[in-house]
Amino acid sequence: MALAHYNLGVALAEGGELSAAIPHFEETLRLRPGRADAHNNLAAALAGQGRLRESVAHLEAALRLEPDHARARENLRRAREALARAP
Repeated sequence: MALAHYNLGVALAEGGELSAAIPHFEETLRLRPGRADAHNNLAAALAGQGRLRESVAHLEAALRLEPDHARARENLRRAREALARAP
């Protein structure tokens, strides 16, 4: 079931439906909290909605789970830069 939610979240996010994707990534993490990729994708969707603090928290979680997750590391750098520029 977690994989189905994850795949649906990915499909929705790729289609630009970030609001619809977020609950599916959240459900994935409820069922499988150790999925760094789900944290990363949820973070990307949150960042796309301007929810940068939440995004950073999920990216940090992804990197705790998988320290070598290159995409999460790059997304974290970008999210922190965006936060620094925010009013």
